Amino acid sequence: MAGGVRLIVFDFDQTLSCVHVFKSLAGWGESKMAQKGILKVPRPFACTERGQVRRIDELNRTEPFHKDGFARVAFGGERRLEELRSCLTALAGRGLV
Repeated sequence: MAGGVRLIVFDFDQTLSCVHVFKSLAGWGESKMAQKGILKVPRPFACTERGQVRRIDELNRTEPFHKDGFARVAFGGERRLEELRSCLTALAGRGLV
């Protein structure tokens, strides 16, 4: 791969994930003008990294997330996760990190 592409960068919100995770956890989905790509999550909302990690842990124990988990829902379900895993594994197999 001398001189070729060695690094690929993906945005997280609405690229790797199907929804905007930060905005969802910060409560932006509560508005009547809620934007597409934002999950409606119940209060309390969180805007800091630590608060959002804690909130995801709490949401994993509540409806509608307790069955599959918040992350699986945010990433679009098991089929989409498998597609992402396959794509990223293929890229890694070609020496891209």
